[in-house]
Amino acid sequence: RLNVSSPSGNQGTLRYTVRYDDSVVVWDSALGLTTDSWLNAGDAGLTPYTPFEWMGATVTTVNAPYTLPVAERNLIPNHYTEAVVDLRWRDFPDRTLQLIARVYDEGVALRYRIPSQPGVNQITIRSESTRFSFPQDHWAYEQFGTEGSYRRTRISGLSTDHPFENPLTIEHVNGFYVSVTEAAVDNYPRMQLEHKATAPQALTSKLYGSATVSLPFATPWRVLMIAPTAGKLLEQSYIMYNLAPPPASHCYNNVGNWLKPGTAMRIVNLSTQGAKDVIDFAAAHGIDYVEFDTGWYGDEWDAGSDATQPRNIDMRHVVEYAGNKDIGVILYVNYMALEQQMDSLFPLYSWWGIKGVKFGFVDGGDQAGINFVHTSAIKAACHGLFVDIHDNYRPSGMTRTFPNLLTQEGVQGSEHAPGPEHNTILPFARFLIGAADYTIPYFTVNPDVDGRGTRGHHLALSVVYFSPIKFVFWNEYPSLYQGEPEIEFFGRVPTAWDETLVLHDAVGDYVSVARRKGDEWFIGTITDETARSLELPLAFLDPGVTYTATIYEDVDTRRVGQTTADVTRDTVLNANLMAKGGQAVWLAPQQQEKGLPNAD
Repeated sequence: RLNVSSPSGNQGTLRYTVRYDDSVVVWDSALGLTTDSWLNAGDAGLTPYTPFEWMGATVTTVNAPYTLPVAERNLIPNHYTEAVVDLRWRDFPDRTLQLIARVYDEGVALRYRIPSQPGVNQITIRSESTRFSFPQDHWAYEQFGTEGSYRRTRISGLSTDHPFENPLTIEHVNGFYVSVTEAAVDNYPRMQLEHKATAPQALTSKLYGSATVSLPFATPWRVLMIAPTAGKLLEQSYIMYNLAPPPASHCYNNVGNWLKPGTAMRIVNLSTQGAKDVIDFAAAHGIDYVEFDTGWYGDEWDAGSDATQPRNIDMRHVVEYAGNKDIGVILYVNYMALEQQMDSLFPLYSWWGIKGVKFGFVDGGDQAGINFVHTSAIKAACHGLFVDIHDNYRPSGMTRTFPNLLTQEGVQGSEHAPGPEHNTILPFARFLIGAADYTIPYFTVNPDVDGRGTRGHHLALSVVYFSPIKFVFWNEYPSLYQGEPEIEFFGRVPTAWDETLVLHDAVGDYVSVARRKGDEWFIGTITDETARSLELPLAFLDPGVTYTATIYEDVDTRRVGQTTADVTRDTVLNANLMAKGGQAVWLAPQQQEKGLPNAD
């Protein structure tokens, strides 16, 4: 439930309260924008204390589920009640503002809309003062930088020295979970969160710079995901897509015909033969794409480098060789080359037969950086190319608007060698806002030396983590393969899904996720530094069907064993997890005897 109060007195400030069941989530929190002067208005611009008059509200209810080309479920629920509150500036009655609020079963969202104004063409929004005031001192998961680690702390213990990232996931003292984030960030800077010593249990939105916009204009949504458990937060994270607009560009009209999710492997030896070795390995083990990363066209930081000129690589031959084995090719391009050459690169890459482009070192923070990413995604789509964004860009549901923007980094992935505790937090923090390109390693992980998870742990991450383009064997050579049979799992596991369920959700301790594609299920379970045994009830399986469960589980930190069992929806599997370990399960229905056809 969401309550927005009418302004009162001379301040005229807007305030809101959010309740979930009988609990208060956010209490009496201020709303507002700070802008430059509205042209020709004779004013000094809006501030959080600009006095407004409440002119009325329009309330509508929408129930319009939809599908996406690539997602974590095949049908996206989209049921909400929306209120559009019309406001008039008391001192300048012809100046208007709208507050738009939506209430979903999955959470609430707020945004500001500045309608067209007489004599005003554009304005500059300097800051927001959207506040999230919490009446109790809950636990929260703080992160600095889009590739930072997480710290569990009380809200009152959040840093007052530096802004921190969204989403900020919160364990409410009454047992449910909340995540503070944003959706539909477009033509606008990204939001961080500020914590001030003068308001120990409150957070305020902090923008990555200002935004100059034409009117009418609506800001991104400020979102509170709310769910009874951390697992439900992840299952219901589709609310992010609901708040983003559907595609507008004609380049997405037939996107389902060419947009193909899949696993990918990096080509470390940047040569024609090195590429062919990886292609052969990928074809033999069910990997869908290979990728040329930094260096394939020379020094990516050299302003004179040319991303149309491969070095030591016969690109046309490699692409043809890969295509003959049904393997797609992805090219990495630094933002410097993208800025200088994009309009020639994308048609050329399409002509070469390239399937996707990985953007390097883009600015995913300020208004110009966000606009560059989204404009580039459309241009790529017009040439049948998907996009993987690195480094600090974070999703906000805009994959619905730009369906070829399949994945992005903005996560502390394997290049930082994070420990298993971090990995058990990610599904309930960073992954709440969308896909993340974590880049899963395998052959080179050594928990006894580097503190990372076991091989079984990393095998399970391919299910636990969602990324439609999922890199595996990151920074590894085909020659490292020693006949390990369990790597067949990477070739079997899909990267887009029809259904997603969270079986265990102990944030920072362990997590188990089950996902379905067609009539097959996959389960990934990981733990932190503590060994444990977990029960995995299979009640989600179809009734009356027997499945073959192929179970991959650690033998030691660098070996994975494989067993099979016949199971049904009445079966309870056990995940016996060593410290830093994991388990992966593939569930395939057995061929059932067909009965006589029905007389009808």
